[in-house]
Amino acid sequence: MAKVFFFGYGAYKDYYRLAEIIGKNPEGGEGALLEGFDLGVQNIDNIPKEPREILLKVWGNNFQAYTMKRGTGFIQGRVWLLDEEDLEKIKEWEFINKSNWRELTNVTIKTSDGKTISAITDKSRDQYEIDQFVDGLNYESNLNLEGKKYHSEDDEYKIELMRKEIKEYYGQYANV
Repeated sequence: MAKVFFFGYGAYKDYYRLAEIIGKNPEGGEGALLEGFDLGVQNIDNIPKEPREILLKVWGNNFQAYTMKRGTGFIQGRVWLLDEEDLEKIKEWEFINKSNWRELTNVTIKTSDGKTISAITDKSRDQYEIDQFVDGLNYESNLNLEGKKYHSEDDEYKIELMRKEIKEYYGQYANV
């Protein structure tokens, strides 16, 4: 099975959050830096209708998501080695397959040991507004209050509820 380098920023720079989403311990996790992008935050109103409805059910009105836009800044994160199955789970989680909100994009990153490598990452499509820009070198990995309670029963419930809602969403659009 082919493997790809995935640049994880925001919640994807957190080992435990990524493990929850892909359902296993992720490989890699070396620190990495992306140059030429600014780190933005979208609030629930910046997200298209279909994903917004699911996110509202699970995370509430205060949901926020990181994204990035070409610019002059830097974003620090981690580089993970994912197989195709892991990447499919991320694409599903981010509504990439059935929504026009987020997309995968190719980037060039520099690892903490100085190597320059090509990787893929996810971001919001450029047509969706960004509420604010933040410091891409010093930021919380998770914007959402529920997500900050690592390994709590409530957080595990939110992850399972999100999985259920995504499966229902994809089931509705199976013939699309």
